[in-house]
Amino acid sequence: MASELFREIAQYRERSNPNRVSVLERRARTEVLDPLRKSGVALLEGGVYPMLRAPQVVEAGGKTWVLMPIEQDPDYATGQFLLPEQIRLELEKVRACGVDFDQIFIAHEIKVKGNVAPSSFVPSYAALDDLSARLGKMAQTALLAAATPAALGAAVGAAAGTAAIVIASGAVLVGADPILFAAIGETDRPEGALGFWFGLGKWEFLDG
Repeated sequence: MASELFREIAQYRERSNPNRVSVLERRARTEVLDPLRKSGVALLEGGVYPMLRAPQVVEAGGKTWVLMPIEQDPDYATGQFLLPEQIRLELEKVRACGVDFDQIFIAHEIKVKGNVAPSSFVPSYAALDDLSARLGKMAQTALLAAATPAALGAAVGAAAGTAAIVIASGAVLVGADPILFAAIGETDRPEGALGFWFGLGKWEFLDG
């Protein structure tokens, strides 16, 4: 369940330096939560968790998930990243509040046993329009742009290949409740930085 993954992320706080946690929680309130609340917009608070640079497998609630920066998601890397209209509208509300993030992450439930070929996902909502003109960049990525493989190729490079290897070598993405996260991260730690994670939305894919 998605709630179990949120709980796993939240529990990382207890294993982190209290001073670093305090700074991030204060920034989360002043830079994100307070501006959104004034506009009546709510985000799910995930908590303090590392600013991942590569896919990471997480066990939570008896399920296995892979977390990765959005640009390393294979669908994103090939220009096939699709977002439900309802989620898109919620992200537009966030952006309208002037809130920005340092990194966007995505979590997929995975199966790590068996020889199932990587799935091709069919979204339960219509494909995205070209949002780049309306929204520009969020978190300095083309998260909401309906980019083409050619446009993304140079940007994602080998990083996308890393995620593809994780998925193809026995770890298969399942079309169940992908979760989109955003995070603000520590700026003074190029290595091992922590961030405060927020849940941007989750949705379901239909098999097809």
